[in-house]
Formats: sequence, structure tokens, C-alpha cells
Amino acid sequence: MACFMAARLLSGAVDADAAPIEARAARAQAARGWFAALALPAAARATFARAVDASATDDRDAMVQALGTIIEATAHLLTPEGRREMEELGERIR
Repeated sequence: MACFMAARLLSGAVDADAAPIEARAARAQAARGWFAALALPAAARATFARAVDASATDDRDAMVQALGTIIEATAHLLTPEGRREMEELGERIR
């Protein structure tokens, strides 16, 4: 679920109908609270936090880097299809 939320935030930052940066900042703030409620290891929490923070900016390099870190950290949990979707998102962000 955390992967889906992070991907949704990042996708919403770069899609053709991307929300304005102010709206993305508000979404990121709300998402921080949602992620805080999850039982995640500290390292995973930091990984997802970087993606949330990146989604509130126009820094595509930071978005791609955060997404890549999520893919690496969750590789053992993602299905091949899920990993492919995350990688395709990374290509769209670039």
C-alpha cells in the first residue's frame, strides 16, 4: 500500500493534469501523516518520506531517485508486474 501511495503522489506530480505545486505540497503533508501511521521499519519510512517530499517539488531527478530507492527497498515484496509499473513510472518522470 505504501508503494501505491508513493507512486500515486509522484505520478500526480508529473502527469499532464498535474496539480499545482501548492496542492501537491498539501497532499504531501497529508501523506506524511498517513505514512506515520503505518508500521514501517525506520529505513523504509525514510525511503518513502523522500518520495513524499519529492512529490511536492518540480525536481524530477529527486523524484526518480526516490522512486528508484523504493524499488530497490521493496524488490523482494513487489510482483514482477508491480516492479515493472514502478519502473515505467520512473521512465515517465524522466
